[in-house]
Amino acid sequence: MVLESGARRYAAAAFEVALRDDRLDHWVEGVRDMSVLFTDPSAQRYFENSRIPLQQRYGVLDRALPALDEKVRNLGRLLIQKERTALAPAIARELEASVDEHNGIVHARVTTAVDLGDEGRRSLQKRLEEMTGKDVKMEALVDESIIGGIVTRIGDQLIDGSTRGRLVALRKRLEGQPS
Repeated sequence: MVLESGARRYAAAAFEVALRDDRLDHWVEGVRDMSVLFTDPSAQRYFENSRIPLQQRYGVLDRALPALDEKVRNLGRLLIQKERTALAPAIARELEASVDEHNGIVHARVTTAVDLGDEGRRSLQKRLEEMTGKDVKMEALVDESIIGGIVTRIGDQLIDGSTRGRLVALRKRLEGQPS
């Protein structure tokens, strides 16, 4: 939880700077690249080793990612200085989510018992876009345990139209439990 809230604060600050500079996509790409570097276990140990002078660690960041925008690089240096490089993946996710929200894009995770195929995925994505009134980035998963139907999660909203979900609800009603 502490890591998540820290990542949210860094991502919110990055979003504000990126929005002000009109460089949202550039920031998302840069933070994602930085995240890949910082998640390498040996690189993470190096960047968070306080026995290595900060300027030397900054130099490695500069050489590893020479195309980083200076402000994105400053975020990387701050993470190195605070020994918080492990936050980079969460910062990247939070920043991307903020940019998507700003651009009217929602994320949907759809689980079905069988593969929908390309046509089925396109059709479902179109229906979700009509339902939400937004562009949808859809992740389609297959989980045979739902038996049939579909389970859709859009943000924090869960729509369980699975056969398993209906059977569980029916069993609860038969047992006199609230569903």
